[in-house]
Amino acid sequence: MFDKIMHKVINITKGLLAAIFGGYILAAIICYMLDGICNFFGFNVAANSIISSSLGFIIIILSLLLFGFIGYLVSDLIQHFITNFFKSTTVHFSFQSKLDKK
Repeated sequence: MFDKIMHKVINITKGLLAAIFGGYILAAIICYMLDGICNFFGFNVAANSIISSSLGFIIIILSLLLFGFIGYLVSDLIQHFITNFFKSTTVHFSFQSKLDKK
């Protein structure tokens, strides 16, 4: 039971780290892309004004959620792979059966 709780805590922690490091970078990239698109069509809007608006808040929240979810799933996938790898390669020695044969 404690093992399952620790797996969930580790997955959530890795998801939060991925959200912090990846979410803000994705939000900045999206805002700069919107800035470029607006400038292309003739609207003089800076990336700072996009990120500080309510649209920027929505972009940041969605980016954080997306990267948090991806980080959680990747962490869960890696832990599941490691657990199955060590379960399948465990060698069980049975010394009792050798003693019974004698």
